Amino acid sequence: MAASLRLAWLATRLLPYRVLFGAGVAWGDLSRRVQPGRWRKTAEHLRRCFPELDAQAIDRLLRANARNYGIGVAEKLIGWWWPVSRLDRLLSGVHGVDVVRHVQQQCRGVLLLVLHTTTMDLCAALLRRQLIVDFTYQPAAHPVIEQAQRRGRTRRDIRPGDGSTPQHDVDTAPIQAHAVRHVIKRLRAGRCVWYAPDRYYAGKTHVIAPLFGQPAATITAASRLASMTGAAVVGLRFWRDRDGRYQLEFSAPWRDFPSADAVADATRINAWIEQAVRQHPAQYRWVHKRFRQPSCSAGHGVLIATTC
Repeated sequence: MAASLRLAWLATRLLPYRVLFGAGVAWGDLSRRVQPGRWRKTAEHLRRCFPELDAQAIDRLLRANARNYGIGVAEKLIGWWWPVSRLDRLLSGVHGVDVVRHVQQQCRGVLLLVLHTTTMDLCAALLRRQLIVDFTYQPAAHPVIEQAQRRGRTRRDIRPGDGSTPQHDVDTAPIQAHAVRHVIKRLRAGRCVWYAPDRYYAGKTHVIAPLFGQPAATITAASRLASMTGAAVVGLRFWRDRDGRYQLEFSAPWRDFPSADAVADATRINAWIEQAVRQHPAQYRWVHKRFRQPSCSAGHGVLIATTC
């Protein structure tokens, strides 16, 4: 694995974007052939979320999604290893970043809601050219990949380039998703923390809220973190344009969030997720088991908001 990563590093550093992009497309097409079970599950999710699409439209979306997964591998490596000067040329536009800076000037933390898209690692690197951000993440199973992932996501050479970051800020910190105390500490210190609420992890406190018209187990962590820390909640969308460049778009801070109703908060988050996904559905990671339904006898720490 270490040798493979060294070879990938060399190829990523030497090859131009269009060649890496093409290799990603080929990798995605190959994945559909060698991992048919994975893509059958993805097709099932697409049919469930887009009942208005016929079989041919679903197949086209599935093919595009597989290719985006392949491209996402190249994008991940670019985000980890490309020099800053090359990364900057990939950024097409940044919209609303001053919203986050304004909140932090008020000595408040920012809980930055994001999605699990195929572009997320590269866009995370582009984001770090705008803001100091701490990342929550799930560690990779393989130790060599985990080491490369941590190094890639916390590169010291990627810093905001406009001089807007306070001098007292420290480097980006990776936070494992279950390390809630570390997230709370960072938010209370006025930091910006990257958090993806669009996956369900067994054993976490959750409610059942609608997503694409389907009941989905939705973790309530975003509401609880905002309530405990007073952090502002800001949505961040990122995507790849047709010309192969990338855009970041920040929402205004969410008003009246969190509320006293965990289900209402989860429903609001899922509505935001659905709206963002529908704008670029082929770039979303549909393979995740988002609609898994826990049973009434599910593990402790579970808050079921509807009857089973």
